[in-house]
Formats: sequence, C-alpha cells, structure tokens
Amino acid sequence: MAVGACGGDDVTPAGPEVPDTATVVGLLEMVPPQLYVDGLGLTVEVFARAWAEDGSYLYKSWDSPERFSWSSSAPGVASVDQEGRLTSVGWGETTITATTQGGTGTTRVTVRDAVDLAWSVPIVGAPVFAGIAIGADGTIYAAARERLSAITPQGTVLWTYGTPSGVVASTPAIGDDGTVYLGVWSDGLTAVGRDGAVRWVLPEVGSIISSPVLGPDGTIYVGSQDDHVYAVSPEGEIKWTYEGTSNFDFSSPALASDGTIYVGDFDGLLHAINADGSARWTFDVGDVIFSSPSIGPDGTIYFGAHDMRLHAVNPDGTERWSLGLGTRVSSSPSIGPDGTIYVGGAGVFAIDPGGSVLWNYAPTYSLISTPILGADGTVYVAGSGAFGASGTMIYAFSAQGSLLWSYLAGDPIQASPAIGLDGAIFVASYDGNVYALVENGSTNLGFEGSPWPQERGTRANTGRAGG
Repeated sequence: MAVGACGGDDVTPAGPEVPDTATVVGLLEMVPPQLYVDGLGLTVEVFARAWAEDGSYLYKSWDSPERFSWSSSAPGVASVDQEGRLTSVGWGETTITATTQGGTGTTRVTVRDAVDLAWSVPIVGAPVFAGIAIGADGTIYAAARERLSAITPQGTVLWTYGTPSGVVASTPAIGDDGTVYLGVWSDGLTAVGRDGAVRWVLPEVGSIISSPVLGPDGTIYVGSQDDHVYAVSPEGEIKWTYEGTSNFDFSSPALASDGTIYVGDFDGLLHAINADGSARWTFDVGDVIFSSPSIGPDGTIYFGAHDMRLHAVNPDGTERWSLGLGTRVSSSPSIGPDGTIYVGGAGVFAIDPGGSVLWNYAPTYSLISTPILGADGTVYVAGSGAFGASGTMIYAFSAQGSLLWSYLAGDPIQASPAIGLDGAIFVASYDGNVYALVENGSTNLGFEGSPWPQERGTRANTGRAGG
C-alpha cells in the first residue's frame, strides 16, 4: 500500500479531552494537510485536532470521532467515511473536509502511481529486527529471529541458515569473498558462506546485537553485550579485545580510513579505539547511545543519543557541535557526497556539516531507521505508524525535502531499507516479509551509484561513504 503525506508534527498536549461541546473551534488542524496515495483501493486515515479561539487544545478525531463530520469533494477519486478513513478509487485530486463545532479543516489528496510493489517474500522466523544487506551479485540478505535468508533480486529464496540457538538482530556485513558476517544473540559472531554453509561460529565474543564492520584486510570488528569490542580474523580467531565500562549492545562500530574504530556504549560514551585495540579517547554525552556513528569526509564523527541530540565530534575527541532533534535519537546518520547529514529524530532531518537544519519532515512518530541515499539525491527512510497507518511507511524525499512518495508495507520495523543493484528499494518488515518496491521514473542508479545504499553505508558496514 502506497501513501504519502506532508507536514504533521504531533504537538497534541497531554491530558484528558475537554468534554465541553459548546466551545467554538477556532482552528481545526489537519494531519496531514496534504496526502499522496500511490495506487487504487488503498485505505489510510486522516486526523484532525481542534483548538479553541484562545489557542487552547480541545480534542482530536481519533479520540472523539463522533464530534466530526467528513466529506470528499471528489468521491470518484477518494471516498471518506465518518471516522476519517479515506479509500482511493480513481486517479486525480480531491479535498477531504472535516468539520466540528464551527471549525473546518481540509486535506488535499492526490491519487497517483509513483511506486509499485514488485514482489513480497515471507522469510522464515518472523519478526524481523535487522536491516537488509546487498551482495555484489545483487543477492539480498535478510535476517529474522533465528534465521538468515538469501534472496535473489527477483524474489526467490536461495537458502536459509538457522542459528544454533540465538536471535539475529544485526545487519550483516559482507566480505570481498562473499562471506556474510552477522552477530547473533547468545551464539556470538557467525560467518556464513555465500552458499549458506556456516564457516565458523565464535561464541567467545558473547551476545551480539550490533552489526560487525570489516576492515580492508578482512578483520571483523564487533561490539558485544559483555562490555568488550573484539577484532576477529577472517578465520574466526580473536586478534585483540578492547574492554569498555558498559555494554556495546546497539551501537555498531564505524571504521575510519586511518584504522580508528568508533563505537558508542550504553553509558553514553563514544569510544575511539586505535587499530591495535588500545584506547585513544572517549567522549561523554551523558545518556544511552543506540545510534551507530558515521564518519564524514573530513573525519568528523556523527551520532545520536537518548539526550535527544545529534552530536558531531572531531577526530581528536573534541566537540564540534550538537543539535536537538526533538526526541531520543536512535537513528544512525547517513552522509551525502556533499557532507549533508541525514538522520531520524522527530521526523527525518537533513543537516549541513556546520550543524544547521536544511530541512525536516515530521510525521506523527519518531523515526529510528537510517536514511538511505540515491545517486540522484533521493532520500529513503522507513518509519512506523505515521498518520494512522498500522504498519511501516517507506518514504522517498527529494534532495530538497519534498515528499515524492510513501508506501505502507506490513507491520512496523526497526530496520532500514536498502537500494538494490537495479535501483529497487528493499525493506524487511516486522511481519516477516521482504518487500521490493520499484519507482516509476527513478534515477537513483542503484547500489553502486549510491553514496549510502544500505544501513551502514557500504557492504562492509564501514559507516563511511565510499569504502
């Protein structure tokens, strides 16, 4: 299901609904004020929030639907029921109007055909926690609970690897020889060949949720729940161990061109680790770091934290700047070729290297996935539950922040989309399906042309564009 929307910060005050039915509504705010629906026979909800003439909040349609009346100016394009649910029935434009206690609000709706579902494939072991990785031959690797599946670009499952006992929650990294490395809860670090045969399992590194990163020599770097970061050879032998002060549960390492490893921990420390495993420095933000760091062209390290800020840190460990994003920042940043940083917070943000917001699109809920970048500047991001959709919205924006399209795919997810070799957009949903979307008229140029085609940038999950 494809839908799109513009605007719509959720600024509804907390507290009970006002029972007064006599107060005149001074403003009826529509969420969203503009909506794109990409396809026929699709249903999505429109919401309204009522405010009094003095600016005080009154009530909203999803809690008090009986107070609202709804109509469509062109029912042949989209009909609407009396709870604000519209259904697309024809191509074109219509205006959805809501009225309540003297207040009127409108949402402009366009029904169009911007993106199509090419296929969807169920993978064994739903739900899905991890992001998708794309192999050099276009193979899609998707993990779901105790399984890793390899899928062709056409949607055929090639093989499925079952872990001995652990849950897979990390996005795989892919070596130059096609070996797939993934972290597994309770099983440790696992290497799987491109044929689906396990090469080795290393339980000595503890439980892994974060994603491994690969060095140019094939060394695998991974953070563990046991408060350590490990360097592991391609043969599965531990090369060195770095001891932290808290667990490295969710933040995945990033690898700089000089060999420095950056990773965040649960206590709010960003660690800089030398290539030999010795400590270089730590930077304290004072709150949990789930976000994985990403490295800009000049070496600046960008990451989010639960202090509701995006942080920029210089390679010497000093602060460059920080910026509030309105909610806990669990999203990992992506970086465009011009240095623009894209990250989820209270919506998706585009931020220049100096720390100024270029644009922000704010759906109803916060976004935790990593924005993916096309060569043409298109920004793709997944967000759950926006505008009443009971699943995951995959959004596409222009480089200037204009919404191009949005697609509703299954249940909510925590993972990020990925760009395939031919430019198709792949996303794994919590419902256990992998979805392949094809844009009409896309010029994103596929995986090889993209500056940031998957969650951690490259196939090796380096956390930096270009290698």
